[in-house]
Amino acid sequence: MDMAQDLRQTQEWANYLKLIGWQVEKVPDFLYVRKIPLLPWSIGKLQRAKNVDWALVQRARKKYRIIKLITEETVAQKTIWIDLKKSEKQLLTEMKQKTRYNIGLAKKRGVVTHVRTNPNGVSLYELLRSNAKRLGIFAMPRKWYEAQVESFGKKCFAVLAYHNSELVAGNFFMTSNDACFYSHNGSTELGRKLMAPSLCVWEGISEARKRKLKIFDFDGIDDGSNNLKRWKGFTKFKQGFGGEEIT
Repeated sequence: MDMAQDLRQTQEWANYLKLIGWQVEKVPDFLYVRKIPLLPWSIGKLQRAKNVDWALVQRARKKYRIIKLITEETVAQKTIWIDLKKSEKQLLTEMKQKTRYNIGLAKKRGVVTHVRTNPNGVSLYELLRSNAKRLGIFAMPRKWYEAQVESFGKKCFAVLAYHNSELVAGNFFMTSNDACFYSHNGSTELGRKLMAPSLCVWEGISEARKRKLKIFDFDGIDDGSNNLKRWKGFTKFKQGFGGEEIT
């Protein structure tokens, strides 16, 4: 598969970080800078950049007094790509049998999904926050989520799953010019019993195909490093959808 434009090197991502207090420099890819509160120094992030002029980076380091430059080592080194040019039948065939079964089971149990291109409702955010709390992971502040929706506009969408009119699962996706990125997700206990999360991801893949995107990127899986050991559970979930593991 051809390399896709990474989410973190889109203008939309740059706009999002500006909204939550970062400064942006082009080097010529995006370098993100955040001042350390109450101190005269800053930190910088240069993630998955393909086009970097290190002289410009050094100039920015001096300008903002960057004492730590965060690069690839803080981003998962592996992800899964699904080739969206394949037919729906082929994509389903290449899934693990259990994942394919769970998608069908969710539909059989009455789970229905809706795609929303402006998913700035509180209900989805609350689902994402409660899910983060359950898993013991960082819960993104609401203003960050709202900033992502504002910055990406029509280039983001959510898949919401309902059972008897009750929201039981949801996924949020952001897109670059040629790829769709799996991002935030949440589900209730009932939703997990109904296998709604599997259906949400499949509907996200289907929406990405409708948008004529080339690649569905799961945006990170366990790469064997110590700091990603806790990713093993949802890495197995992501692997169920097939695709190719990319380093």
